[in-house]
Amino acid sequence: MVNDATYETRLIYEYIPISGQVPNLPDTKALQPAAHTPRVPGGEWHDLATHLHETAAKAKVRADKFGAGDLAYLAGLWHDLGKYNPAFQQYLIDVHEGREATSTPHAIYGALLAAGQGLPELEQVIAGHHTGMPEPGRH
Repeated sequence: MVNDATYETRLIYEYIPISGQVPNLPDTKALQPAAHTPRVPGGEWHDLATHLHETAAKAKVRADKFGAGDLAYLAGLWHDLGKYNPAFQQYLIDVHEGREATSTPHAIYGALLAAGQGLPELEQVIAGHHTGMPEPGRH
């Protein structure tokens, strides 16, 4: 967890790799974490790094219109960081292969990163991006 006050936000970007699409081979999928399972049978896995960067870029463009582009970029970049958790990746594989799957929370990780960076507004947005906005100070 990042909570060192001297930690610079720009360094956070270095932890999010930029990669190509994930092949539809389950045994190699673990090498490139996925954001989502394929939308159609035999389709390609949605690469997590690509998803985060594309979401960040789209969010920035939309929020630039009202002066919040930089915050929106970070929200997009961090919203699914918890999907790097091996337990979440296993969840995706289990769902894809039709096995019983236990969902693993993922939004809390990006929310905690935002809180550690002194961005409580983003903490709420990220924590609530699937479940709705939490009350301030509650995860």
